[in-house]
Amino acid sequence: MSPHLRPLSSGGGLYVDVQPTGKKVWRMQYRLGGRGSKKERVTLGECPAHTLGQARLWREQCRAMIAHGQFPAAARQAERESRSAHAADSVAAFANLWYSDIVSRTNSEPRNIRRVLDKDVLPAIGDKPVAEVTIPDILAITDAVKARGADQMALQTRNVIKRLYAYAIARGKTRFNPAAAIEARIIATARSRDVALSRAEIGQLLRGIYQSSIRRPYKLALHLLVLCMVRKGELIGARWEEIDFDKAEYRTQRREMLQWWADLVDAQIEERRKVVIGRFRKAFQAA
Repeated sequence: MSPHLRPLSSGGGLYVDVQPTGKKVWRMQYRLGGRGSKKERVTLGECPAHTLGQARLWREQCRAMIAHGQFPAAARQAERESRSAHAADSVAAFANLWYSDIVSRTNSEPRNIRRVLDKDVLPAIGDKPVAEVTIPDILAITDAVKARGADQMALQTRNVIKRLYAYAIARGKTRFNPAAAIEARIIATARSRDVALSRAEIGQLLRGIYQSSIRRPYKLALHLLVLCMVRKGELIGARWEEIDFDKAEYRTQRREMLQWWADLVDAQIEERRKVVIGRFRKAFQAA
């Protein structure tokens, strides 16, 4: 079919419009006020995507609207706007907003939350409007995760959705948090972790550290974590004035508390001080 041929009519105002690019589009031409009134035109879509039978059914729907004094073109535009508004209010769209506005700026491990959203949450409810998600929707997600034998991940997934909806409420997208309505114990029981290592396990850990391919300052930092039992963030932020090499002491001040206090721990770092001392203000520079 040449792009320059006249439109091919299918009767009743329905025709195929061949554009200069060769694309073929189903359209319908009509008059709302009968003879003498202005001709109007409404578009269904591309010809290969819509069969002749579908196009003729659409034509009859348009003719029924015309008989009731309605403009098919206006109805088509309203339908497109409704779909656009639906997409803007979807869980997927709002989750992306929450991730960029909140998670990526305030969470230390944003990729973990992104993984939960992409793997389990959005495939299930991403297309639904935020305000239409129900408690059974959330339970269906967590049940699917539990079916993989990942009870704790199911609980984490519920917590991610709970935080997402807390932000949705704050932004006026909804008044109800379906994840908050589900008690954590219904999904899984939080397990306490036994972090006490035996002498043999400590030895195995240290041997593994020093046999690894990581840089030596990092090996020493991991060794100090085992010896001092401080938090990772405290050791990364350690300053030289907190370390007394003569006494083999490391006095750490926990900055996140309302008041300062010191924990005295035996650092046993005398033999390693030349390795870690440098021009940096901090004992360990975060990578």
